[in-house]
Amino acid sequence: SVESVIVQGSPDVAIVKAADDPDVDLVLIATHGRTGIKRMRLGSVADKVIRESGKPLLLFRPQEGAASGAATIRNIIIPLDGSELAEQALPTAESLAKELDGTLTVFRAVSTYTFAFAEPYPFGGAEATAEILEAIEQEAEDYVAGKVGEISGRGVKASGKRVLGDPATQLVDLAHDTADSLTVMSTHGRSGVARTLLGSVADKVVRSSGRPVL
Repeated sequence: SVESVIVQGSPDVAIVKAADDPDVDLVLIATHGRTGIKRMRLGSVADKVIRESGKPLLLFRPQEGAASGAATIRNIIIPLDGSELAEQALPTAESLAKELDGTLTVFRAVSTYTFAFAEPYPFGGAEATAEILEAIEQEAEDYVAGKVGEISGRGVKASGKRVLGDPATQLVDLAHDTADSLTVMSTHGRSGVARTLLGSVADKVVRSSGRPVL
């Protein structure tokens, strides 16, 4: 069932207004495109819609020269940082994985940036820093294993991946290396150790992975 609507005005404002309709469940948008007159970059529009609309937004970055056709989605990736806000995307990710008879991968990245300047401070030097990092890695490992167990118990095929490094880079690599993948994520969150701005992570993933992001 298809309905077309043409309006005048700023694209991001018009999209947000249209999405506010109670009957709208999802907004689907490419992060850039081309009009008949000139090229139009929708990246900034998508950024504004993400910030202004409370509706789920499915973003896709078309690849130059890529074959057209329906995208196949069989593997759902959900990045979690241990916060309740990040976990708000989990029910949607589980539902999609079940409907598509796919696998849900719980992803957790432990960033080492926090510890880059730890040694000069009088907290025990490199040895103490290594112990702290090891403890955080173990906490992340336990968290991922616990989530995988919960999800599997609800009848969804699930796996876990805990990595060390920049969250955005690691997530882009995983999405790229995972066939037929869709990343489902909240746009921001807070971990138990330090605030993690998942908005910037989402932005990097959308712009770099070439895979759809919800």
